[in-house]
Amino acid sequence: MNPIFERIGQVVNDFSVELTNAHLLIEDDRLHHALNNVNAAVLMAIRVAEDVQVAVVEGRTPQDNPILGVQQLMNKRAAEARHLAWDLLRTGLDDTGAPTG
Repeated sequence: MNPIFERIGQVVNDFSVELTNAHLLIEDDRLHHALNNVNAAVLMAIRVAEDVQVAVVEGRTPQDNPILGVQQLMNKRAAEARHLAWDLLRTGLDDTGAPTG
């Protein structure tokens, strides 16, 4: 399980850097809130992965498919953040007076 957790650690570190960069580049409280929701889902996924690891190490069966639920939550929150970012980008471009379409 160590290689799996090393990979998870790398992904989480990369995500953390990208999330920090997004917070620095964006000046919209709604998007900050959406990004914080994505981060909360990632932290929940880490806790679920840790719980699965502990169960396996202790010889217990992990709860029924805990990974699927947290994966769906992460996907949902990421989609919400992407949708909001796209709306903000489109609205920002529309506000410049540039011709559309």
